[in-house]
Amino acid sequence: MKQGEHRDLGLRVGVAVRRYRERAGLTQKDLARKALVTQAEVSLIESGDRCSLRTLDEVSRALNTRLSDIIRFAEDVPDAATVVAEARRFAKAYSGTTGTSTRQTVCP
Repeated sequence: MKQGEHRDLGLRVGVAVRRYRERAGLTQKDLARKALVTQAEVSLIESGDRCSLRTLDEVSRALNTRLSDIIRFAEDVPDAATVVAEARRFAKAYSGTTGTSTRQTVCP
């Protein structure tokens, strides 16, 4: 694994969780209630800041899917630069901002 790839993994897992959540028609708050975790934990996972296997397992169960499915989906998510560019376009389209934050993410 190249240096920095672990950071991309956290971001890709976050994208996967967010897409599964959106497909289920849930808000972060709804998912947190179902998974018996806090909304802040869901937000941290989706942003790629933090993920624990315990929390990911609870979240995957709440989404009626397997953790392995989320990981497989994450493997197909584009690299971090592509994800960040997509997020900036989304933010600009929905908030009128330029989306200039480029915070790095880590998934231990």
